Amino acid sequence: MTADWTTSPTGSRVLQHNADPRPAWLWSQDGNQLLWHNDAAALFLAKLKKSGLKLAAPAVPIKGQVARNIRLGSPGRTSLARIQFLAGSKPTSLTCATTPLHWRDGQMALLIVGVDPIDADILAAAMPARDAVTPEAPEVSEPIAVAPEEVAPVATEEPSAEPTEEPSAEPTEEPSAEPTE
Repeated sequence: MTADWTTSPTGSRVLQHNADPRPAWLWSQDGNQLLWHNDAAALFLAKLKKSGLKLAAPAVPIKGQVARNIRLGSPGRTSLARIQFLAGSKPTSLTCATTPLHWRDGQMALLIVGVDPIDADILAAAMPARDAVTPEAPEVSEPIAVAPEEVAPVATEEPSAEPTEEPSAEPTEEPSAEPTE
């Protein structure tokens, strides 16, 4: 990878998926060369086992599928497609947003982004140790039940003796219902 493609409009469109939890791949026009992928793509089909995270073989679209999506699509316009992959010898399919993009030297490339994100548990298990040290705000998913004896009493403010608004001593004049001449 060279730095020149990352500054192009096509490159920025691809790199916006870099930190996305959805798997994303950029394939060459013939579908034989993987040009780029995000971290979530490496976790596609990964399983969380008792012994830890088990990664699957890299997913490769079946032969001819990338070329067909480029041929049938409009450059720069995203469309939904069911992409069939082979991960090792295991076939699978995934609903994806596919975008044919103009690449270098007039060549086309296909950006494939999965519709469904990788499971949060798998992403957390794959998080590098250096990121695990960074403190983050805890995510609240459900309220925590606390026994009443564990709750400390909260000091309450005494009500003030002064009223905040005094009632008016003068009666307000109601408009008359009778018409005046």
